[in-house]
Amino acid sequence: LLTLWNGATLTEKLVSNNNALRSYTYAITSSPLPVADYMSTITVSPAADGKSTVTWRSSFDADGATDEEAISTISGIYDAGLNSLDKHFNK
Repeated sequence: LLTLWNGATLTEKLVSNNNALRSYTYAITSSPLPVADYMSTITVSPAADGKSTVTWRSSFDADGATDEEAISTISGIYDAGLNSLDKHFNK
């Protein structure tokens, strides 16, 4: 269960986890977001100077919104999540 900054909640299900590849895949099973059939993979890979690169990819269908609105909503969530990681690890 994930609670967003605005109090909305999403239910997610772990689909796969690969510690060796530093990657996991999850699906959103219930949410108020304008998307359906959401599946996402987050991967962490080494970068220069002992840092890491986080790659967050997803596929979904717009549901109750235009494709552009759905993409904008998911992009906003990704931006907030990645910015939070950056603030946490780059103090």
